[in-house]
Amino acid sequence: MMMTEDEICFRFKRNGCRKSHIRILAELNAVETRVIEEILSSKGLIKAREAKIQ
Repeated sequence: MMMTEDEICFRFKRNGCRKSHIRILAELNAVETRVIEEILSSKGLIKAREAKIQ
């Protein structure tokens, strides 16, 4: 991952906390969107995803 967790959070907040920005951050860091969602969730910037029942 190129950005630190703090930098990811900073950029997410700076860009208006839009969910569409999660995909962009994931692409910039060459990770899955799930990784970015987990970081933002752990920092309280988005709600944690509900577990999917399979």
